[in-house]
Order: sequence, then C-alpha cells, then structure tokens
Amino acid sequence: LKYHLTYKDAFISAVNKLEGSFAVVAIFKNDTDRKIYAARMDSPLIVGILKDGYYIASDIAAMVQHTKKLFTLKTARFLFPTEAK
Repeated sequence: LKYHLTYKDAFISAVNKLEGSFAVVAIFKNDTDRKIYAARMDSPLIVGILKDGYYIASDIAAMVQHTKKLFTLKTARFLFPTEAK
C-alpha cells in the first residue's frame, strides 16, 4: 500500500475523500485477513448475516432468499466485518 497504511486506514482515507451520496464496498486482493470494508453516506447499504459470512447489497430484495438476519448500516458509518466469503 502507498504510504504504508493498513488496509483499513487506506479505505477510510479513500472514503473520506468522497463527496455526495455513496455506498462503497472493498476487498483488498492481498489482504490475508480477507476482510470486507464498507461505508455509506445517504445511499442504502444492507448487511445480511450468514452462519459462515456476510452478504452486502444496496437492496433487501437482493438477499432475502439467502438470510433473514439483516441490518442497515447507518449513514456516515464504516463497517469492517470479519471475513469476506
């Protein structure tokens, strides 16, 4: 990573430069921890919890067939679930 930032710090730095409404999710190719990084500002971001991972989408309809355990990320928030699937 440029400037020797952690993946989390690089993601936060990039998101802090965004303007307007957005929902963004990132997975870093070389991240051995396989973390998912997500953030939103005014646009929807829904998280579905599975037994072995997470689904992240912009619409509940996209994931109700996979799980009923859902929550929305509050506006201007970051999310760092444990592991990408």
